[in-house]
Amino acid sequence: MTRQVSLPIGVQRLAGQAKIPFAASASQGQEGLKLKDVVGLLRRRMWLIIIITTFFTISSIVLFYLFKRYSPEYTSVGFMRCKMPTEASIFGSGTVLPRKEIIAMAAASNAAVMQSEAFLGELLQRTEVMNTQWWQDRKFDEVKRLEDMRDGFSASALRDTEYLKISMSMTNPQEAKVIIDAALRQHVSNQKDLATASLYEGLNSLTSQRNEVETQIKRLEGQLLEMSTESQVAGWQEDGQTIVGREAELLREEQLALEASIRSLQIYRMQLVGQQQSAQGISINVQAAIQQDRMVMGYKDQLARSIQTRGMFMKRLGPDHRQIKDIESVIQIIETQLNEREMQLREQYSSQEMKSIETQVISQMEELKSIGGQYDEVNAKLLDLSQKKITYRRTEEEIKLLKARMEEFERTISGDKVKLKDPGLVTVEIAMVGDVPLRISFPKLAVFLPSGIVLGLLVSVGLAFLLEFMDDSVKQPSDVMRYLNVPLLGMIPVYEEEEEEEEEGEEEEEVCVEKITMSHPHALMSEFYRQVRTNLFFCAPVSELKTLLITSSSAGCGKTTTAVNLSITLAAEGKRVLLVDANFRRPALKRLFPAETPAKGLSNVLVGQVAIKDIIRPSGLEGLDLIDSGPLPPNPADLLGGQRMRDFLESYADSYDHIIIDGPPSLVVIDSRILAGLVDGTIAVVHAKQSSRGMSQRMIMELKRGGERVRLLGVILNAVHARKGGYFEKAYRSYYDYVGVEPVAVLSQPEKMNKDEKSES
Repeated sequence: MTRQVSLPIGVQRLAGQAKIPFAASASQGQEGLKLKDVVGLLRRRMWLIIIITTFFTISSIVLFYLFKRYSPEYTSVGFMRCKMPTEASIFGSGTVLPRKEIIAMAAASNAAVMQSEAFLGELLQRTEVMNTQWWQDRKFDEVKRLEDMRDGFSASALRDTEYLKISMSMTNPQEAKVIIDAALRQHVSNQKDLATASLYEGLNSLTSQRNEVETQIKRLEGQLLEMSTESQVAGWQEDGQTIVGREAELLREEQLALEASIRSLQIYRMQLVGQQQSAQGISINVQAAIQQDRMVMGYKDQLARSIQTRGMFMKRLGPDHRQIKDIESVIQIIETQLNEREMQLREQYSSQEMKSIETQVISQMEELKSIGGQYDEVNAKLLDLSQKKITYRRTEEEIKLLKARMEEFERTISGDKVKLKDPGLVTVEIAMVGDVPLRISFPKLAVFLPSGIVLGLLVSVGLAFLLEFMDDSVKQPSDVMRYLNVPLLGMIPVYEEEEEEEEEGEEEEEVCVEKITMSHPHALMSEFYRQVRTNLFFCAPVSELKTLLITSSSAGCGKTTTAVNLSITLAAEGKRVLLVDANFRRPALKRLFPAETPAKGLSNVLVGQVAIKDIIRPSGLEGLDLIDSGPLPPNPADLLGGQRMRDFLESYADSYDHIIIDGPPSLVVIDSRILAGLVDGTIAVVHAKQSSRGMSQRMIMELKRGGERVRLLGVILNAVHARKGGYFEKAYRSYYDYVGVEPVAVLSQPEKMNKDEKSES
């Protein structure tokens, strides 16, 4: 009998080594989907991908043969040549494109026209098309005829050529050729009709424009005749024009002279005003008039004689003499009278000079206004003469231009009339009529088979990712690091039986997974429990992990199995272990380790009915003792958080190396959250694929709400399944190849020491 044990990919270090990374950092917890995860996902869903891809591949092959048998299609192909369009009208505008670009644009335009609904409707009305069996089958359904024609018919311009490819796909190859030929003839006929209609339209437009030009010429010639027969006016001839022009020039010169004189007077007046405002300066004219005044001259003469007399007496008498001072008083009086007279004369003469200037300015401005009126009249006559001559010459030039345009219209109209008879009027021609196809164009295995494979791969891979993202369970080590952010203490593989060739007469032994480390110590699952034991004591020294609580988010996650097997592995290491069943609602130890007589349990101790030593019983394995849960109390949470529970853990922590408590699910009842604050460390068990991420995250969050009192050691991932091609499938084979040899003999063990000796040791 062999056992198949498998776990997720990517945890090779757990199987071969005892050391694992305990601190999953926050950055690791937030990592996204990596290439390694994608590859692992594809390998896990390999059979799904293979099955769906195979289904789509087979379906594509089946569809290929069904289409080939019942609805094959033959494609008839014809070609049309696009020639260089005719030369544009002489009045056309726009840049002339190179020949290659013009033909490419023409081919694309023709392809678009042939695929239009209007063209296909005309094609369906042709007699040769209506005589086909294809048309008769759709005789009473016009919409279906048009839709089927649109689906089967195509026209496309061949790149870098002047050819247009037309194809028609039908079940009857002969009828496909008929429709292609009809389409080619229909398009050539349509293009000819369009070209002819366009030429006629152009001829009509050119004729209308020519008639309008002819009418304009006649009207302008009449205006010239009218102007030439008008009565002569003064100044029309060159000598008359000279007289008027000379008169205008003289008036203009006189006008400019007056403007200059007025401007000079105004400037002089402004200077006078400025001198008066400065109270110092006067004009030369005013100054001369003041100097010629008799009183001013008399005052100056008296002043000169007084100054001369003062000089004579100054030498003889000195500056302080009374006569000198009298003479100076006379000088001051004369100077005052002189200044008053000069001031009076300056004001008088300046006012007179200003009035004279203003009178001159007014007089000259009136004269300038009169001359301006005369100049305007003469200038108006001159402008009228010039305008008439300009109008006459302009009319003559306009008549010449219209006559030249008239000749161009005549040439263009003659050329368009010639083009109507030109065989090259149509810019398309049939290069090759449709052929009768001999090979099936649809379906093609080269298209169906790869399409089926690609579609199958896309659907299967998409479904694999969809199933993966819909599955929110914690199923592999990376999920613990990514979503829970707690250390991973180890993983326990799911136990599965694998049929193997056995010797005749050998009976298969039933395996109790809850105690597999005791019944099958050499099994791979037992090895993983021993690895969990080893990893556990990497978290902290052994002395700090005396009391341990095993819990989970909900029932069925394997916490009891983990608690029992972990206790057995610790006892097998030579330690004294006490396994306590604290799950009052669903006790399991009495089922796994049945007693001859029903024993009382932990609940009896917590209510004070019995002592602890009275309920401890042996498990049958050396070093492992048990305490059952006892009957269900009315208030389990209050009892577990009471003082008796604390006293029990403190008093028996020295009697045993480890006390392991199998607690109830932490999200179902509050008992485990209370116990987590009393023990040295708490271990959470997560069931792969059964425990959702939300439940596991909430369990961790609820346990951590106890603050510093709760010490969460890590998570054990239980019931992990094998992955196709993963490490644990290889680990299983290599492990049993390595330990497949049965032990030769059981070594004799030393006799069991009594309790007192062991306590002393």
